[in-house]
Formats: sequence, C-alpha cells, structure tokens
Amino acid sequence: MAQPRQESVRLVTTHPWFTRGVFSTASYATHKIRFKDVEVWQICDDLLQKTPKIGNSSKTIKNACENNVMGDQLSDHYLSAADDLYHLRIPRIWCKMTRTTAPPYTYNAAQWLRDLEDHWKHFEKILSMGRKAMPAYWLGAFFNPRGLLALLKQEAIKNYCGDRSGNFEQFTFQTDTTFRDFGHLLQPPPEGVYIHGIHLWGCSIEKTTNEIQDQASRQGYAPLPVLHLQCYPVNEKPALQEPSFQCPLYASRIAPRDPIMEIDIKKEEFPPMRWALRGLTATIWPY
Repeated sequence: MAQPRQESVRLVTTHPWFTRGVFSTASYATHKIRFKDVEVWQICDDLLQKTPKIGNSSKTIKNACENNVMGDQLSDHYLSAADDLYHLRIPRIWCKMTRTTAPPYTYNAAQWLRDLEDHWKHFEKILSMGRKAMPAYWLGAFFNPRGLLALLKQEAIKNYCGDRSGNFEQFTFQTDTTFRDFGHLLQPPPEGVYIHGIHLWGCSIEKTTNEIQDQASRQGYAPLPVLHLQCYPVNEKPALQEPSFQCPLYASRIAPRDPIMEIDIKKEEFPPMRWALRGLTATIWPY
C-alpha cells in the first residue's frame, strides 16, 4: 500500500509578516477584511449614480414626444419605460435599479418619484452635515441599507478593539424605542445613531404612550417612532438581561425574505413568544 505524501515546511521565507507570529498572516488578512473602511459618501453614491439614468430616460421620452419621433426610432429600453409611464406605472427598468427595495408593480408612479426626491434631500443633508452631526437616518432612503449598518458596525468594532490586534469578537445591534419625533431631532445621540421610517406589521402602536399592543382589525402597518440603534459585542448586549422578541426587519413584504437586521421588541407582562405567534415583522417601506 502506497504511503501518503508528506509535505515539508520551508525554513526560509521572505514574507514580511512571517516574523510577527505563527498566525500573523491570517490575522493580518482578517484585519484587512474586517476593517475595510466604508465612508458615508460611498453609501450615498449608490443612489447618486442611478438617478441620472432615470433622468436621462425621462428626458429622452419627453423629447421624442415633443418632436413626434416614431416608435421605430427608439430602443426597446425607452419604449418599455414610455408604455409604463403612459399607464401611470413605474417603469420596470427603473425598478430593477432599486433591487430589493423596488415597489410593487401597481405602486403609484407619481408617489415613487416624490419618494425619490425625498431620497435626494436626505442624502444632501447627510453629505452637508457629515456623519458625526447627522441627527437621524432614514433607512428607507438607501437602496442598500446594509451599507449604512456595516458602517455603524465598523465604527463600533474600531472603538471597541482600539489597538488590540487580533480581537475580532462578533458584534450585534441593539435597538431601543424612543418617544421622540424625527422632525424634532437636532443632535445625534452620544452613542450609536437614531433611525426612523420603520413600519411594524402584526401589531399597533398606542400614540400617547408609544406602547406596542395587539393590532386593530383591518389595520395595515404601524409606523414605529424613532429607534436608538447601538452596536455591542454579542456577549455584552444589555438587552440579553431582559427577554425580548427579535423582530426581523425586511426591505418590504414583497422583497426576498432576507432580514436586514433584527429589532428588539419588548413589553412588560408579555412574553416574547406572544409577538412571534402574531407573526410580527417590520419593513423599511410601507408595502
């Protein structure tokens, strides 16, 4: 029977990280992956690149209508968009740009364009005020909200680890419901960020006390008040001391069932299983 091949270890190497520890190469690679900087402008750039494409499509269709350009002189790209706009629908080619945050096909096109304008205003505010001075973030403004969450988690890991190389403990989010209206927020919190624009399905919110209660009949979603979002190591999360329901947050009810994050839902006198049995979920869009 043939003996298995034996590998040898080279005693000499020119790798610059070889002399810094047995697992220094793997640690350095992990460090580069984990701490790859994500800037706010990079997250906003996703929408800024897509909006000119939408504007160019609209301008081309407008010019074709004013100059009586025949259909055979336009590409299928513009003809499809023109047909959808004529029937007050959002062009499907525009919906593809928004990926998982795309609205349903029957969503009002005028409302979608107004939402797009609100996206621009929110991003202009972020870029003008900067990350440290932004009072609150609207998750629904981002075509890729995970990018913003990755930025927040990246900052938390850097602050926690500091100069301690090789400490890559897993981090998780914690959310606390506030009684504040995002329109009245002027300053960011000392730790973490404020987020708003989240819709809760399967229960309702009592307006005077902001307490979660059973959903009224024939009621759709319930808008959540401002949430305080913080990031902690898994073993140090304060919410672990109190029973809470981890409510999944999706882009929408028609998007792929891949949660963006989980929201901590807790109420005294009610066990977390109560909300699980009611199918409690949350979305960043009201559909």
